[in-house]
Amino acid sequence: MTTARAALFLQLKLIMATLGLSTGTKFRPMLAVGAPTGSCSSFQYQSGTSTRRSVISSSGGGRRWRSSAAYGRTAFRHIRGDVDSWRNMCPPDESSSVSSSPPSIVTSNSIDLGPYRNKNNLNDQVFSAMSADGGLKVTVATIRNLLNDMMIQHSMNPVPGDALGRATLCALMASNGMQEDQMFQLSLRGDGPLRGLLVIVTGKGETRGYVGNPSLGDDFTLREAVGVGTVQVVKNHPDWPRPYNGITSIRHGDIDRDVGIYLAESEQRSCALAAATSFNGILCTAAGGYLVERLPDCTPETMSRMERNLVKLVQMNGEGEALPANLLLEGKTPVDIASILLDGLGMEPLDQLVPKPKCPCSAEKLFRSLRLMPREEVNTILLEEGQIEARCQFCGTVYRMGPEEVERRFLDAKGDPSKDEEWGGGYDRSPYPIDITQNNNNNTRKMTPATNDEEHDLLQSEAAIITILLSRSATTASGNSTQDSSTAKLCVVSRRPHHRSGLDDPVRYVLENVVFLDDRRSFANLDALLTRLAPVGMAYVACTEGGDVGCNKGGRGNGDGNAASGEVSALLSRLVSVLESRNDVAPRSDDDDDAIERESRIDVHVLPSISRSRATSLAEATLRRLLGGETSPAHVAYRGDRRMAEEPMLLWCLGCLFSADGSHAASFDGHDDDGGGVGGGYDGGEGGAYRLVSGTMDSHLMLDRTAAEAINLLPPRTGSGQALITGGNAGNNSLYGVLNRCKTRMGSRTLEVWLRQPLVDLRAIQRRQDAVARLVEDSIGRDRLREEGLNSFRGIDIDRLGRRLIADGRAARERGIANTSRALESLYKLHLIGDKCLPPLLEMMEGLLEKEDDAGETEGWEEEENDGCALRFVYRGLAKSYKELSNATLLAEKVLDFDKAPRDYIIRPELDGELADVREELDRIEDELGAIHSDMNDLWAEISGKGNNQVKLEDVDANSNTSCVWQFRLANTNDAKLLDAHKEVHGVRVHRILKNGVYFSTKELEQLGTKKKDLMAEYEEKQRDIVNKCMEVASTFVPVLERCSVLLSELDVIASFAHVAAYSSNGYCRPEMTDGEDDGLGIELKDARHPCVELQDDMNFIANDFNLIFGSSSFLLVTGPNMGGKSTYIRSLGAIITMAQIGSFVPCASAKINIVHHILARVGAADYQDRGISTFMAEMLEASSILRTSTKRSLIIIDELGRGTSTFDGYGLAKAISEHIVQKIGCMTVFATHFHELTALEEQEASVANSHVTACSDGRSGLTFLYEVRPGPCLESFGIQVAEMANMPALIITDAKRKAKQLENFAYGKRSKVLEEDTATMEFLRCYKELPIDKMNYEEKQRILLPLLAKYGF
Repeated sequence: MTTARAALFLQLKLIMATLGLSTGTKFRPMLAVGAPTGSCSSFQYQSGTSTRRSVISSSGGGRRWRSSAAYGRTAFRHIRGDVDSWRNMCPPDESSSVSSSPPSIVTSNSIDLGPYRNKNNLNDQVFSAMSADGGLKVTVATIRNLLNDMMIQHSMNPVPGDALGRATLCALMASNGMQEDQMFQLSLRGDGPLRGLLVIVTGKGETRGYVGNPSLGDDFTLREAVGVGTVQVVKNHPDWPRPYNGITSIRHGDIDRDVGIYLAESEQRSCALAAATSFNGILCTAAGGYLVERLPDCTPETMSRMERNLVKLVQMNGEGEALPANLLLEGKTPVDIASILLDGLGMEPLDQLVPKPKCPCSAEKLFRSLRLMPREEVNTILLEEGQIEARCQFCGTVYRMGPEEVERRFLDAKGDPSKDEEWGGGYDRSPYPIDITQNNNNNTRKMTPATNDEEHDLLQSEAAIITILLSRSATTASGNSTQDSSTAKLCVVSRRPHHRSGLDDPVRYVLENVVFLDDRRSFANLDALLTRLAPVGMAYVACTEGGDVGCNKGGRGNGDGNAASGEVSALLSRLVSVLESRNDVAPRSDDDDDAIERESRIDVHVLPSISRSRATSLAEATLRRLLGGETSPAHVAYRGDRRMAEEPMLLWCLGCLFSADGSHAASFDGHDDDGGGVGGGYDGGEGGAYRLVSGTMDSHLMLDRTAAEAINLLPPRTGSGQALITGGNAGNNSLYGVLNRCKTRMGSRTLEVWLRQPLVDLRAIQRRQDAVARLVEDSIGRDRLREEGLNSFRGIDIDRLGRRLIADGRAARERGIANTSRALESLYKLHLIGDKCLPPLLEMMEGLLEKEDDAGETEGWEEEENDGCALRFVYRGLAKSYKELSNATLLAEKVLDFDKAPRDYIIRPELDGELADVREELDRIEDELGAIHSDMNDLWAEISGKGNNQVKLEDVDANSNTSCVWQFRLANTNDAKLLDAHKEVHGVRVHRILKNGVYFSTKELEQLGTKKKDLMAEYEEKQRDIVNKCMEVASTFVPVLERCSVLLSELDVIASFAHVAAYSSNGYCRPEMTDGEDDGLGIELKDARHPCVELQDDMNFIANDFNLIFGSSSFLLVTGPNMGGKSTYIRSLGAIITMAQIGSFVPCASAKINIVHHILARVGAADYQDRGISTFMAEMLEASSILRTSTKRSLIIIDELGRGTSTFDGYGLAKAISEHIVQKIGCMTVFATHFHELTALEEQEASVANSHVTACSDGRSGLTFLYEVRPGPCLESFGIQVAEMANMPALIITDAKRKAKQLENFAYGKRSKVLEEDTATMEFLRCYKELPIDKMNYEEKQRILLPLLAKYGF
């Protein structure tokens, strides 16, 4: 390479580095060098070869870039300059075809372009065409009228108008060609003063657009207004099972430029994109853009021609406005611009679309306008005109309302009409009013207005948001970086909610970070971490080398870079597959805590690469605010954390999280807000609401998905868990089902958390065991605690109540509460907790603690969490909560009308004079209701002759699809025929017939219900101001409720453990726990039983012993017949260990357990066809993961190994793996196998012990299983006998026995020889070990060893 050319190549690299790019990557967004402001092109390179570029100086002294197609790959470029300069950079054969006159339009088959004409761009238009050879698609759009309409609708200034116009153009062009029912949503969420924007277009061309700050002035440029954040695209269709969602970062602030980068990176579309607007004052004079897309059949010649046409287009547009604004102002239409781009390539028109605004007008908005007017004026208009008539000034739609409809709407109206959020169909000026990823009732995803669904919000708020930063470079023990082909380094940051300990605790969220090495194929450590972090709602994935791989460094060619890029892509793909497969850790969509069914998935987003410096600076700035400022103790601790300073991936990963979720940039408003970002967002409350925690992988017992399913941790979904326990139910098919005798939903949720996070701290385990033991011993106190104390909370979910109080408090401060009845219901439940639920519970606990001298002290209760008894700690915490809730109880008593609750939630009429009259009307309605009920009973007694009081009066659920307030019910469904016979005479209307009876009403009852509804609406309107003030105060007690929830759930789980242990028919015991690695420690279980299997119907479980001791019998080989109970035996060990380490008693006569740090399992036979992994490959991957991640404190459970391949290969693998575990790892292991040759390991290794499950076979009556585990090996598997039990045809059984006997005789001699050789080798090694080799000289070694070798045949 010449010096000049080398300098030019270096300059290219510098320019691309400035743009944040790198050469040689597979998919690369290439921005226009020297292009007009706002123009953008984005590219996807399909091949791995390099592209030759050169720089040519023009006569004007500027620089011009050109791509040659020498290697079959080109890049689109926007190039400025005059025609002469452009001619100078083209070869003679190319420049000769260039002229300054507009190109002629060449179409295939002489297609008439008349229908596509748009003189002077008077009409908005989206026009698309294809080159004659089908290699390129061009889409050109102009939307001047549409943009002016949207600016008028939103009272928008030019800067936000420019942003909205460019975004709308990009959305229309990028979505061109989609189906009519399909929707395309483009949103930019930046931290600039524009506060984000959103555009939604449909396949019909209907367009809606919003900006966060429509009144933003001209003091900001577009880049400053947009700021830094993310570009996100969501595509949806009614028939799609789930929407498409893509995201990338805002890099430049020029909207079309960033959207072009998104198309190249996230959708891998090779394209050139430009969009621009022009304004005269506040009027848009031009708004247009073009999108050129390279299709798979595009040839290098076509690409070369397109590049020259792009240059010509830039030259024709000239200086000044962004491309193609000048051309539009000159009268060039979309057809003209498309003809310039396709000059010499032929043009085949595809489609044209007329974009139009989707006007938000509606009859509801007309009525809102009426409500804002004085009622007298509305009545005057109705009197004079006979109806209300209004025309929308944007779309021309005429709305009419007659007097009856106006009156009905006024009667049904609720809320303050000046508050947009309080009425249906409101106009929302927020930047993101539409959420197209919501799911409707029939599981078809459609675009619907975003709703504030309480249950969904709770699920998302309780779920963790994790960010995973992946690095191919692992770190060795010496700190050096290594490219280990089997290991990757991961940093995981999780953001999860934190239950506050009291009114003075500001921390609402915890940011926990973990850094670890993991196996690239299985990501086993991450799999175990996900089990611990559940529920996980959203995951962001990034790679440290996403923007660096493929760079030409050190003279390496592009081939190496592309190989590295492919490796990163494969790693990310594998990681995403692991995350998406863990639907068991996603937030539960079912509200039933007794049946944990997981239908949702983790929402996974792959983030674009972000530089380490930028991520670090973003993380530091954000943490400074989230932790409470530079002088806060949390921030001082963070700055002094050596781990944060020594591990660069931590801040890098935090920066990725903050860049992906722009809600962290929300201003702090001093309120207890939940934020609104992706997955719940960051708290918009005061600083210090976050706490940064450094976590480790060994802080809890690690359980990956395979181990959790093997020990039946949670109710099984599919696979081996169900195969082991057939015929079970929710109460006995998992450890969760066995132990879940909780009285509250908070307790059930906490039990699941404890099962996912078993303890490894000896003192913490013993603290729970002490509490369980005390409750087991005091049976009367335990039953009273559960039935009289905890049972009073059964209908109250404190977590949900806290969320509702937060929402009501925020609404009261900001806009007023819409549903005052529901808000008062929350206050009523708060009163129940403080006045009805906590006092009896505290009384029960005081009796359990035997009224100790210090039982009533509440000061300093937090310090005893790890030192004192768990029951005393809970008692003191609840006693403190009871005192702090006394004011909330008093507030409810002063405000609520307890005579009406819980049927109706209203305030006391004494608080407002206007409420007294309404209350009297409500009381009269109650009297009338009683009379109607009595009359109906008398009437039914007369009709049926069955006596009185047969008709029940029941309230109608507010969520039902009927307008009734009350309904009658007859318990006998056969009475429906008698009702039908008299419905005309007595005005009876049957609503529905269910198993529990016939539901019906009368006209009189329905009219009374309507009257009550109207009165309740009036009452709610009059009490709204008082309720707002009341709920603003009530929401301040949420921290007390959060502490109360934590303490109650812990007490509930401990009481459930005690209940299970006390009422077990076979008895549970308290395990003796130890913590160490010394010889003599281990697991000793007497009469151990599987906690799930023993509860099956008609089950007489045979208990067995375990004896796994370091130094003597840590490796247990289990052999025996099929169906003999080996799987149940070895899996019961994992289940018992897990139960012991969550603090529960265990199903044994006695137990001594050394704490385990990791349970690893290789069980079952399954394949992963979608990933191309066979059964045997899956088995080997699991075994490899076990060998890589296990330590001496692990427990390995292996149920068969070496299947799926030849006998000798399988045996060789099984033996090698067993020897490695015994000799290199030394952890406790139970290994069930049918390779009887492995039993010889007992003679070879001191820590190996053999055991077998027993069975009897007399050859005539079949096989009898004893299910008893005895010492020693078993040399028969009884496979043929088991097949005979399965009713295999007798001919098959006879032939199988004959074949088996022949094979045994055939291999006998060979097997005998092999066994003799193995015996001789072992004997030689034994004698060799006994010799003092280190003390012998050379002659002595010769004299002793040579005869020894000869003796054993070596």
